[in-house]
Amino acid sequence: MIRYFLFIALIQSFAFGQEFKLFKCPDIALPNKVKIAQCPSKKPCSNIINGKDATITGIFEFNINHKTSKLPITANVKRANGKSEIIALPFGDACNSVVKTKCPLKPGAHKIKLPLRVKDVKRGEKLTVSVTIRDNKNKPIVCAAVELTAK
Repeated sequence: MIRYFLFIALIQSFAFGQEFKLFKCPDIALPNKVKIAQCPSKKPCSNIINGKDATITGIFEFNINHKTSKLPITANVKRANGKSEIIALPFGDACNSVVKTKCPLKPGAHKIKLPLRVKDVKRGEKLTVSVTIRDNKNKPIVCAAVELTAK
């Protein structure tokens, strides 16, 4: 009987794979929605490894309460060994990544698409990537951390 349950659990892990886990950053709101292009809904994450690097495309939907002309953004990765690193972004302002609108942004819902590259990643390595978006006064608007396995 126990073997039967273990077999079912093993089949489910292969059939459903590992999706990413979403975490809230302390004292900062979560985005309304977070998607990772390489992790389709209810399917395993894949195509993250690109040579020696991990490529992750994050899509974040969030609200702003006031007009803003800048959205400073930072991204970090924490590796399974505990080492934290800053992810170099091709820009320091998320206004360059807003989908369907341009800055200055009016109050309301907005979506950004971020290409993130983590250097020197091994296949199967667990990564926790965090992204913080700030307003033009450098106050955090939203922050999310996602944990995934590079495959």
